Amino acid sequence: MTDPTSTIINFVWMPLLAWGLGAIFLADYPALWLGCIMFMVTPCTDWYLVFTKIVKGNMSLSTSVLPINLILQVLLIPVYLFIFVGTMESVSLSTVIESVVLVLVVPFAIAQLSRYLLKNKKKHF
Repeated sequence: MTDPTSTIINFVWMPLLAWGLGAIFLADYPALWLGCIMFMVTPCTDWYLVFTKIVKGNMSLSTSVLPINLILQVLLIPVYLFIFVGTMESVSLSTVIESVVLVLVVPFAIAQLSRYLLKNKKKHF
C-alpha cells in the first residue's frame, strides 16, 4: 500500500489549484485555461523520481506510485475536463476533444508507431 499523500496532492490539490490559477489569470483566454488545467492535472510519471533520489527519499515508495499515477491520470483527465470546463464560458466541446487528442492520443500514437518501427528494425539486423 502506498502513501495517499501523493495521490491527494496530484489528484485533488493540483486540479483545484490549476482551476483557481486559470480563473484568476486566464479567464479571458479559455483555450489557455483549458491547457493549464490539462497540464496541471497530468502528473509527470517519472521526474519526481529524480528529486526523490537527490534528497535521498524512499525510492521504492516513489516507484510504486508510478503505475497508480499513470492509471489515475488517464481515467481522471476526462472527469476533470467535464467538471472544470462546465465552469468556463465559451469553451466548446470541439476544443475539449481537440485538446484531449493533442495531449493524449497523438503522443500515444507516436509512441506506438515508434515502438513498431524500432521492433521491425531489430528484425532486419
